[in-house]
Amino acid sequence: MLTLPVAELATSFGKRGATPKVLATSATVSISKLNVDAALVSHGGVKHCVHSHPFTQLGRQPVKATTELHVRTIQSVYRDPLELIWTETARELGMTIERDTTVFASWNGRGVLQIGTPETLDADDSLAQMIFHEVCHALVEGPEAFHKADWGLQIDNPAHRVHEHACLRLQAALAGPYGLRELLAATTNFRKYYDALPDDPLCSDDDPAAEMARCGWDRATAGPWSSPLQSALGMTAQIAAVVKEVAPADSLWSRTDADCQRL
Repeated sequence: MLTLPVAELATSFGKRGATPKVLATSATVSISKLNVDAALVSHGGVKHCVHSHPFTQLGRQPVKATTELHVRTIQSVYRDPLELIWTETARELGMTIERDTTVFASWNGRGVLQIGTPETLDADDSLAQMIFHEVCHALVEGPEAFHKADWGLQIDNPAHRVHEHACLRLQAALAGPYGLRELLAATTNFRKYYDALPDDPLCSDDDPAAEMARCGWDRATAGPWSSPLQSALGMTAQIAAVVKEVAPADSLWSRTDADCQRL
């Protein structure tokens, strides 16, 4: 064990508001073989690493040096995988996604789908589900609704409630085969209707929404939107099948039946 002198920086701040002073002092550290201790100090917002360099002969004095570590430049950002999948899918379908604190979800009829920012949404909302829901609205209402604000619907108009029900039926029908019926479930006040849907949401019954949903199904499975939509659902299911294995019970990811074996 050797004891060698190294440079040490001590910072004296003086009284509050005073300019920090850096004082050069002398100290010793114990080192074993060629392992050299280093100290990281901060001055003026810049980090400095004070250390002694390795040496080839134990009897040699180490070279003292101060290395300035610049603040790193962030070149990439993390984004939710489902957000990337569904934002790109929307783009392929002619929709530009914009986040807006003043709305929940709103289609302007001119190619822009506005969706609330994360802090304005509920804990079980996701951008993927909300894009999927609006795509289902577009499929139910047909091509002529693409150029109408909010697909030509008024949420507070009782006569339009059947259109919302048809959207939910289509949403469940498309998500079901991929094991995503709960993961991509509606999060609006119509959730009770969604949860009560039969295993086959498109089955004929006394609900006029079923026929409207079947028209949307035809557009979703045979029209120009079919390939991007099926691709997005397939990729979502692949991710869900993996994540559900580690998801806690209160996570939406645990509420999926996605299975890689059947994809």
